[in-house]
Amino acid sequence: PGADRPLKSARDFERAEGMAVELKTYRPVHGAKQFSGELVGLRDGMVVIKAATGEELSFPKKDVAIVRPSVDFDELDLQDDVDVE
Repeated sequence: PGADRPLKSARDFERAEGMAVELKTYRPVHGAKQFSGELVGLRDGMVVIKAATGEELSFPKKDVAIVRPSVDFDELDLQDDVDVE
């Protein structure tokens, strides 16, 4: 499976705790359908993430369309490490 494979099972959520994730909901929550942050975990049927502000956000699992690890690249990641002589 790829690095951005969606999290589905409880075990997937356990392995991804502490990782940066992207979360999308079926309906807007507080005016938005897309959220990102650090995965706190799956707690009592709720997907919990910590936003960049430090605030913990909880979403009922049934209202979450997808949760997947966030994969970010910068210019250094995209450069070749090949020496040309």
